[in-house]
Amino acid sequence: MAEGFELAVHHWPHLARGATELHAVLRITGGGSVGAAAGSVESAVVFAIDCSGSMCDRDGDRPTDPTRIAAARAATAAGIDALPDGSWFAVVAGTHRADVVFPGAPELVRADPDTRAAAKSAVRHLTASGGTAMSTWLRAADELLAGRPDAVRHAILLTDGKNQTERAGELARTLAEVRGRFVCDARGIGTDWDPEDVRAIAEATHGTADSVRAAADLTGDFAATLRTALGRTVPDLRLRVRTAGFATVGLLRQVHPATADLVGVPAADGWGVEYPTGAWGAESREYHLRLDLDPTGYDVEEQLLAASLDLVPGAPGATARPVLMCWTDDVQRSSHVDPGVSHYTGQADLSAAMIAGYDAHDRGDHEAARREWGQALALATGLGNTGAVRLLERLVEVVDGEVRLRPDIAAADVLRLGVRSNHSVRAPRVRPERSEPPAATGPPRACHECADPLAPVDLFCAGCGTRAAERA
Repeated sequence: MAEGFELAVHHWPHLARGATELHAVLRITGGGSVGAAAGSVESAVVFAIDCSGSMCDRDGDRPTDPTRIAAARAATAAGIDALPDGSWFAVVAGTHRADVVFPGAPELVRADPDTRAAAKSAVRHLTASGGTAMSTWLRAADELLAGRPDAVRHAILLTDGKNQTERAGELARTLAEVRGRFVCDARGIGTDWDPEDVRAIAEATHGTADSVRAAADLTGDFAATLRTALGRTVPDLRLRVRTAGFATVGLLRQVHPATADLVGVPAADGWGVEYPTGAWGAESREYHLRLDLDPTGYDVEEQLLAASLDLVPGAPGATARPVLMCWTDDVQRSSHVDPGVSHYTGQADLSAAMIAGYDAHDRGDHEAARREWGQALALATGLGNTGAVRLLERLVEVVDGEVRLRPDIAAADVLRLGVRSNHSVRAPRVRPERSEPPAATGPPRACHECADPLAPVDLFCAGCGTRAAERA
């Protein structure tokens, strides 16, 4: 297990005869030595700032409202001031191309009083012109951060426009290339950007996606985002999954604090698949694992090891978590559903309804938007997702039991819902009691690896997953 991390697995192990899916909720918690390691790992940060022509627009109707490029300059300067001495950084001006405006060469420089002053001077001269091609900004960030492979690599990307100055599909191809190389927190400002692009950037890089409602809020958002980034001390944590011959991974998705699918790569030793989860600090995240099963040839009430889970880097297998299961004809036992699995299935439905409502509103189908957002409001209320409830109540209202679109919907609120549709709330910690395997007679046994007690029917140790010694 990676040092300073804990991995917990919650699932209901008893499946109906012939069932072909097993669902589990995994919780990874980093703390203790992870937080204490701050300062022992270098940080590398790239600010990728939209400098397209639309950034010269004012953020509001008042003459005193700042232009978005002015707000971006102020926020970036504040972010540069927040960098600790010794960290690495660069500033990229993004238009239809990517220009490294500081340090003026394709490399990162260390933060110190002189480089911070020079960087802020360069930022003060940023101007707005040209188009928007986000894939070029991400590739520039990737090339810059690649020079510090052992650092916690991070990018902050700000945009106010749609990704229209490049070929269709280019952003998706770029995200596939840079996936797992750095974390990117993406922000939209104004009312003309596409939340799908911002959300896709964050999901592919294990970052966050959000909207900045007013230009005046940008500096505070950059500061908070940077504090979180600099608090991460583990550059790359991977979840290793090793499955039995009758099981394959059908789905592995982060479900809290936001949803994002994970993409696996073969483990270096050829046994199992590793799923990068990004950089970590003292925090916790939850994941939904679905194993697809082939029950052919297995007896009911036979305890089976479906998968073994571990975190790397670390000592693979040192404290692996087993996923045990059995098929059963006992209807009472097989009818249970782990509440965490149920909760996150509901979260997925909520996210889908929020996005469907956004898409419907975007194409002018207000009746479909009303219907989808009404369903989302009911789901969010039932799940206790107060953040989603607040977002939805800006768009719909309930009058005499009927959901109606509000007459004064603001474009900024629609965009905020679109980009935050994947934010979730944690599943309740209450878990059903695990029912015991059927009783069997036999002498007491203990695991020959970890010495945990074994029931007479146990084929595997529930503590470490080791196959039990054969019974005499």
